[in-house]
Amino acid sequence: MNRSGKYRDLRQAAGAAVLALVSLSTVHGHARAERAAPGASAALKLNIPYQATTIGQLPLWMAVDGKLFQRYGIDASAEYAGESPALVASLLAGETPFANLGQQAVVSADLNGGDIAILVSGPEKLFFGLYGKQGLHRVADLKDGKVGISRFGTTTDFIARHVLTEAGLDLKTEVTILPVGSQVQLLAAMQKGVIDGAVLGPPIMIKADGLGYPKLADLLDDNLLFYTDALVGKRSWIAAHHDATLDVVRGFVAGIAAVRMHKRTAVATLSKYTKIKEPVLLDGAYDLLVRALPQIPAPKPAAIATSLRSASNPTAKKADPTSFIDASFVNELARDGFIARLYKSQE
Repeated sequence: MNRSGKYRDLRQAAGAAVLALVSLSTVHGHARAERAAPGASAALKLNIPYQATTIGQLPLWMAVDGKLFQRYGIDASAEYAGESPALVASLLAGETPFANLGQQAVVSADLNGGDIAILVSGPEKLFFGLYGKQGLHRVADLKDGKVGISRFGTTTDFIARHVLTEAGLDLKTEVTILPVGSQVQLLAAMQKGVIDGAVLGPPIMIKADGLGYPKLADLLDDNLLFYTDALVGKRSWIAAHHDATLDVVRGFVAGIAAVRMHKRTAVATLSKYTKIKEPVLLDGAYDLLVRALPQIPAPKPAAIATSLRSASNPTAKKADPTSFIDASFVNELARDGFIARLYKSQE
């Protein structure tokens, strides 16, 4: 089962995805979608795993906790299942037909023969910042320095390379990108002087603001479209279960509407999953998310084009950005008025 070897441009250790898949098969054994036993329930039982405990997962958490999926016949749960390589392996192996993850993983998998697609964009802007140690003022000041990311092949890796390159820094000779781990670990590494800068997202970036670390680049102010936490589905399963897929998309889109319309509940849900209690961090993170969260979350080819331009896989140059997305479900819900009705309801 050497599946992970097909995804080298994720730049994860070859065994990582394999081990993660084994873990998902055992720990997350309920990930497969299956109809409930006769007489128990007519709902489709489904686990939608996610890649990280970050604010981008809030629409999924709101939809699950608010039982929004159940309104449309989906008995859904959501479980943390590790970084994106694990979820890609799970999707491709048929362990789950859906997952919440970033576009980099989708592009990498499909360029290597995968059959997954982004169905709902979720946040469409990068609510991350590149922070520097005290005394730095601009990205170019990181020359000859070390910039921390979570792991190679992740969204934070993409952001670091994008911002540093835009600032004119040579990634081979003028700056070192280091995988450090979680957002908490990234901030701690910068505080200890292990790294000179770090790519941070909410709510840790808000804590960094409070500590006085300079924000050298704010991606939320950039015109760049990029999907960090999108609803992704396995194309072969979707083709065989169109109506069920539409119901899953209904629940997810309802979760987005719930986030935008009900701040108090959204903040409480964010606190529950992230274990963060400080109101200033929770409120700040929520406000950042809403700025990046579209009312009609149809995935756009322009976002995928960003990943294709930066991909190391030579086939990326000729790839069609539309082949990595399927916006038909969201577009259908927009046309028939479903999304508009969500925002008229105050339930």
